[in-house]
Amino acid sequence: SEEENTLNSAECMTVVVNSNNALVGQLVGDCATLTISEDGADTEFVSPAIFCINTNSQIERSELFTVAGVGFKNGNRYTVSDIAVEESGTQFCF
Repeated sequence: SEEENTLNSAECMTVVVNSNNALVGQLVGDCATLTISEDGADTEFVSPAIFCINTNSQIERSELFTVAGVGFKNGNRYTVSDIAVEESGTQFCF
């Protein structure tokens, strides 16, 4: 029998495209926003910094996509970035 697609199915989460608009990846976690602002002279950002986000175990992972990456939202799709990502347990760190 055919498996029913849900919001967490790999097919529904495959929304990452390359520069040719070809599907090349899927989302495996919830969206995160990182904003860095300088509010005064005492504000410092530690460099290098590491940002880790949790993956969502409820999201089915496609065997087609084997490289961890970061996608930037562009309309209803995400474009793949060239940021190096390390998968550490249930987190992606970059």
